[in-house]
Amino acid sequence: MEKFITLRDDTDLLLALEIGPRKFAFVEIMDMDDACGRDNEGYPRYLGDVAIVDLEAIGPSNIASAMKSCGWEGMPSTPIAVAEACYQYGVKAPMWFCEADGFADLAREMRQWAPGARAPSGAVK
Repeated sequence: MEKFITLRDDTDLLLALEIGPRKFAFVEIMDMDDACGRDNEGYPRYLGDVAIVDLEAIGPSNIASAMKSCGWEGMPSTPIAVAEACYQYGVKAPMWFCEADGFADLAREMRQWAPGARAPSGAVK
């Protein structure tokens, strides 16, 4: 099994896996209580997202917009960095999305879409 690259790991987690030439799968788990504080009261604690970023399919104008939005315009970058900018900008193909109060339930369902993914280091289990 291929290994995910960890791009962010604290109370949130962002993993990437190269699944083809210039094509990446992203797995993200966000602790919305940590991100939003009291504004998240009454909403599920965790958000899970699995998406594909295909740099060949996105096109140069969308890539340029994503890079500019992330403040990376004009900077040399690797395909994974460009794909991360596109993911953060929202230029992605969503595969799975879930909100849940229990981390274990979210993680179990997420692993069906991304079997090698793991929990964030700071996750409250």
